[in-house]
Amino acid sequence: MMYHAASKNKIPYIFRNGFFIGTYITRLEALADYYAETIEDEGDEAVILCFDSTDIDLKLNPDFAGLEEPISTVLKSELGIYLDEDELWDEWEATNQTGDDCMDLIGSARLGVIISPDRLLVSYFDGFIPLLEYSA
Repeated sequence: MMYHAASKNKIPYIFRNGFFIGTYITRLEALADYYAETIEDEGDEAVILCFDSTDIDLKLNPDFAGLEEPISTVLKSELGIYLDEDELWDEWEATNQTGDDCMDLIGSARLGVIISPDRLLVSYFDGFIPLLEYSA
């Protein structure tokens, strides 16, 4: 699964258009939870959306913001990465610097393709429901 945290007020747009090229996604639910908490700290209600990526050619692009300011607590707890920002950047420079490399290194990247709304699920209580059945 790939996850994305969004402000609830963006759900109508996502409902109509899905995820656009450049949308930040993560394979780590804990990272999506972190960003959802950040959205709520800013006074908005957060929603976590996800989609099954097993049958999609995602064509990922690097998440440079995530590389420049990694969420160290999540990287440590979820990936066992105990590098400071400079060491993480050195690790990045040792890769081919693709979106897939970024996803492998920090668990996040940016979409290089559109994901249609019918593929999206919304975190709802202890499970997920299709976005098209969700009433914001």
